[in-house]
Amino acid sequence: MKNNWKREILVASLPANHKDMAKSKYIAKVDIDRCVACGVCMNTCPRDAAKVYKGCYSVIDMKRCVGCGLCVEACPAAIITRVERSKEEDAA
Repeated sequence: MKNNWKREILVASLPANHKDMAKSKYIAKVDIDRCVACGVCMNTCPRDAAKVYKGCYSVIDMKRCVGCGLCVEACPAAIITRVERSKEEDAA
């Protein structure tokens, strides 16, 4: 159930250089025990950092995530949070 039109509107509202957004000191984290794999985060992320893993739960690619928080705001289950990046995540 992809809502590509919503993603297109979101991406169109971002600055032209959104693919080059600098990483913030935050990263998105998913509570996989509560995730229902609805895909809203995946359809919202302008950097394609969120993916649904085997139809079970969402995962965030720490190399792609810039910590913008759009997935946090969009998650209908409110199970995505922004946390400070660890040194390992910062190096990715």
